[in-house]
Amino acid sequence: MIRACQAFNARCRDRHGSVSRVHLSKMDVETVLTVILYRRLKRGNRRRRYWVHPILTTRLTESHYIILYPKLRQYGPKFFNYFRMSIKSFDDLLALINEELVADENTVRYTISPEEKLIITLRYLATGCSLGTLSYDYRIGKSTVATIIPHVCETIWRKLKPIVMSEPTKEKWFIATGESFASLSFVYRISKSYISRVIRDVLKVLKQKLMPIAMPPPTKNDFKRIEKDFWEKWNMPNCISSIDGKHVRIRAPPNSGSLYFNYKDYFSIVMLALVDANYKFVAVDVGSYGKEGDSNIFRKSTIGKKIANNDFNIPEAKRLPQSNVSLPHFIIGDEAFPLSTYMMKPFSRRTGLDHQKEIFNYRLCRARRVAENAFGLLSQVFRVFYTPIAVLPSTCTDLILVACCLHNLLRDAYLEENSRPHYVRDENENPTDNMIPLTRTRGQANDGIHIREQLKLYFNSEIGQVAWQQNYY
Repeated sequence: MIRACQAFNARCRDRHGSVSRVHLSKMDVETVLTVILYRRLKRGNRRRRYWVHPILTTRLTESHYIILYPKLRQYGPKFFNYFRMSIKSFDDLLALINEELVADENTVRYTISPEEKLIITLRYLATGCSLGTLSYDYRIGKSTVATIIPHVCETIWRKLKPIVMSEPTKEKWFIATGESFASLSFVYRISKSYISRVIRDVLKVLKQKLMPIAMPPPTKNDFKRIEKDFWEKWNMPNCISSIDGKHVRIRAPPNSGSLYFNYKDYFSIVMLALVDANYKFVAVDVGSYGKEGDSNIFRKSTIGKKIANNDFNIPEAKRLPQSNVSLPHFIIGDEAFPLSTYMMKPFSRRTGLDHQKEIFNYRLCRARRVAENAFGLLSQVFRVFYTPIAVLPSTCTDLILVACCLHNLLRDAYLEENSRPHYVRDENENPTDNMIPLTRTRGQANDGIHIREQLKLYFNSEIGQVAWQQNYY
């Protein structure tokens, strides 16, 4: 047999040693088939030393899945350190892919459970260790580990991709990044003018659908709930909202002259917003020209007119906590807003402040900051506010309202998960050049002065003070 193989190989090579074409006779074909059959028989006769290596036979008693994994589940931080994932996230992921990883129950040998497959894969992703290491740790053959990891990864990708990484649409890209229409046109191979129409129409539909869900007109019960939250979380009684206004930077609209040109020497559209104690927008008014005097913006806005006409569902006057003094419900703002019976603002520092006024300013500003923080959160999530918005003013109005509605939906999900209103944000990323505050205004009503004095006395009394206020004014 060996001589036949050598003779055949010699015939297939020319005198220079390279392989050449030869015409095979019937005898040559039989020789080739005989050689192939011989090699296969020789390979099959080799006996395996072990069907299952003795080290791997201890999988049900000495594997990390049996010994270490149950102990890790008793200690959350250690579990997270080992798998780079919390226990809850692990369980949710396992429930999502469990059916895809179940082995055939009719097999004779002991199968590897979906939980163990996921554990091996996550450990590999967390450490990048060799397959041999995982083989020894979990008492599973190296070839089996090499099969498990790609299968689990492919399953996770197929299940999670529609949930956490859905295909970005043109509207999502624009609101989330503020990317130019020209850039979107190249990415999605759609004309620039058509993208402009798509974004305009989608924003209009989103506004119509989301406003009744995420930002409906506030009722008296809504304001009573907000007032309770402000007292419990920010120690501000009778407060139904915090108000703030911003100039949102836009590209100069065509044929608009100086209508949108503001005091900072760029074009803007004004956004007024009422914010609750959990950084959610209660009501938003968008559309005032950038050139308008900031002192008149609130008075001319829809929100300002409804409040002035007692058409905003503000609850009746209420006693201050643990006090016999009854005061009306009010909104808190900064010095850009006029003092009135329904609007409280800090004492001006120009006239000099005594100790009691400093305490009042600290208490009011502590609660008022929820509005500023809401704007900061809004701009950090929707980066379209980081650049001048290059759309028509009517589309920009819809864009701002939709962004506020989406912000409220995100806040609801965050509160459900964390049960608290706080949110850590990076102060260094706040786009101060594209969203600037309104300027200070003068003017105050006598009734507003009386209410502010009553609040000042309450905050400095034993029943109205908080333990730390002496350290922060």
